[in-house]
Amino acid sequence: MDAQKNLYENQMEYFENLKAQNPENFDVAFEIDGKKLYAHKSRLSKISTTFESMLSDRWMSKDETIKIKTNKFDNFKEFITFIYSGESGPQIGPKRGGGHPI
Repeated sequence: MDAQKNLYENQMEYFENLKAQNPENFDVAFEIDGKKLYAHKSRLSKISTTFESMLSDRWMSKDETIKIKTNKFDNFKEFITFIYSGESGPQIGPKRGGGHPI
């Protein structure tokens, strides 16, 4: 398998995990408008120094849900979806596993 194909398949595996929203596959949860959205700290921290700071151990305790009050759920979901997939828009299927479907 060549490196580019391997990288793409790895990226798509992360994206499929994001779509499934099974809390057991993630290490951070955001609460927006009373709904939860799960993600990976390492993925978000690599993309953004703001996330890196927000998700560091000094600003949050283990298993703490981060409340987002400045965004609507759908907007934040689309932003996180873009980070994982490089695409935006309604492209997520039905709920699978636990949590809220994206």
